[in-house]
Amino acid sequence: MATKDLGVASLIEPWKGDGNGISAVEFFESVDEASELGKLTAKDKVRLAKLKLESRREIVLFSTA
Repeated sequence: MATKDLGVASLIEPWKGDGNGISAVEFFESVDEASELGKLTAKDKVRLAKLKLESRREIVLFSTA
């Protein structure tokens, strides 16, 4: 079994969803590329995308409070 490198998460720029950052397509392409580099499974890739999106959601929620 290949060793997974979860450090690739730092390569993924968060998607802001406000038109000022990367597009949603670019976000998911970066998740795909990082997952491939890190030898992550499809399940890991989904988790990674979800974590990146959830971390952005928390920033938005805290900044609007």
